[in-house]
Amino acid sequence: METGIEVAEKAKAQGVETIVDATPNECGRDAEVLREISERAEIQIICSTGYYFEGEGAPAYFAFRQGLGSALAEVEELMITEITDGIGDTGIKAGVVKLASSKDEITDYEKMFFTAG
Repeated sequence: METGIEVAEKAKAQGVETIVDATPNECGRDAEVLREISERAEIQIICSTGYYFEGEGAPAYFAFRQGLGSALAEVEELMITEITDGIGDTGIKAGVVKLASSKDEITDYEKMFFTAG
């Protein structure tokens, strides 16, 4: 927390008014921590929704659901909900969609997330 606040304050001292945090859902994104850093450093932080590339992200849940043919609609609904209603029960709405692909290709699994995004 203290490191996050320190970095945000350094950015603010350089004239930065808004930070976009592109941490995707399955890579440790914590909207509550970002809110606290934002409030304590008095700087705007935009949280993201989205997913990382298959080799590093790839939650087994969505891989299983993709095999059943129902994952795309679920991923799309999750992203829309995080943008319109908020992330979980935090009330914090995602302001950007962050997606990533493998090097030199977009796998079929990753295409599902890009389509949803």
